[in-house]
Formats: sequence, structure tokens, C-alpha cells
Amino acid sequence: MGIFFRSMEPAVERAIAEALAAPPDTIANLQHEAGTRADQVIQQASGAIIWVRLAVAIVLLIAIFVAGIMTSLYKIDNWSTVLLHSFELILGLVIGLLGGEASARR
Repeated sequence: MGIFFRSMEPAVERAIAEALAAPPDTIANLQHEAGTRADQVIQQASGAIIWVRLAVAIVLLIAIFVAGIMTSLYKIDNWSTVLLHSFELILGLVIGLLGGEASARR
């Protein structure tokens, strides 16, 4: 299960169930039918990003960054250092998850 991308499993399961339900005698060109069904699965599964989760991650990143800057302005250096370092770590995590999940879908 992905964090920022929807799973491809329901689309694949649906396509396999439809393919198994169709009798092979009724399909004139099996290669063409297989290509058509594969294209349909790719269209259903591609670009299925969960925008709400990505937006929540970005809002949390902005909140941590702003809190780090504000604590720096009020001379709370220990908190500022911790918050800005947390921002760096979480930003790397979000970018890593996006890149990892995107490359796993290809």
C-alpha cells in the first residue's frame, strides 16, 4: 500500500477477473485484446496520486519550517535548531517516498 499513490491491485484484479470470465472462443485476436486490456489497466492505475495526503504533508512541512524560523527570531536557538533539522529530515522523507513510490509504479 502506497502512502502518496493509490494501489494498482484493484485495477489489476478487475482486469484479470474480466479476462478469465470471457471465453477464449469469442475473442478473434488474442494479442490485440490483451494489449487493449493492458492499456486500460495502465490508464486506470497511472496518475493515481492521493492529493489530500500530499497536501497534508506539505502543510506540515510548512508549519515546521515556520515554527523553526519563528523560534529563531525569538532567540530560542535550541528549539530553532531542532525544528529546522526536523524540517530537513521530513522533507527528505516526503521526497524519498514520492520518488520511491513513483519509480515502483513504472
